[in-house]
Amino acid sequence: KYAHQTGDWRMRLQLFLEDWQSSPGAFVFTLTVTLAIVAQVILMMVATNSFGADRLNECAIWVLSWVLTGFFTIELVLRTVSKRSCK
Repeated sequence: KYAHQTGDWRMRLQLFLEDWQSSPGAFVFTLTVTLAIVAQVILMMVATNSFGADRLNECAIWVLSWVLTGFFTIELVLRTVSKRSCK
């Protein structure tokens, strides 16, 4: 509740990232992160032929892997920035 009332953008960002119930946007973000994690696991299984199926287009796997890595990197930067200097 305090984070909603304060003008500290870092605290509001931290609340957004940590509490999926804080806003509809936070819920969508958390759901997106969860689906991205599942997609990354499935992508790694496909890339290593864990399903026993023929390999898919390696270029598509490479691009999707880097897109997910970029997404996770942005999430990590946001989490780091939100935690920095929070007292």
